[in-house]
Amino acid sequence: MPRYVHKRFRRLSIYFSHEAIATLPFRRLLCTRLTAHYSTFLRGSSFDGIHTILLFLTNLPTENRRVEKKVVGYLDYYLVVDFQLLVRLATDQERQQYLLARMQAGVRQFVQQQGWDMARFERAYQACIAAELPVEIQY
Repeated sequence: MPRYVHKRFRRLSIYFSHEAIATLPFRRLLCTRLTAHYSTFLRGSSFDGIHTILLFLTNLPTENRRVEKKVVGYLDYYLVVDFQLLVRLATDQERQQYLLARMQAGVRQFVQQQGWDMARFERAYQACIAAELPVEIQY
């Protein structure tokens, strides 16, 4: 049976760990514009067959830096985030900066673990810093 492998990178997305959902101090974190903007700078060939990166935010240290490849072409990475601090940040810009800094710290970890080139990820990070991309919280 032939296996279809994506040749191009498609997206980076943020989700919540199933264990973290019970303790979230908010209902939704809206950061689609941030991840979409970040993803546009990752366009190009896939990273060793990985075409989609899913960042799972968690508050559990036991999940931090866990890497999973459950489905061909997808990489799941678990990243500890202080949800209480995120809620206390007053503006979309502050939330963007915090979330972007945490994302990039996680990206540096798994990119190094996977042996990939960091250049596209750094371009994406710098482009997002320069843009004002809202990160909204819905209670």
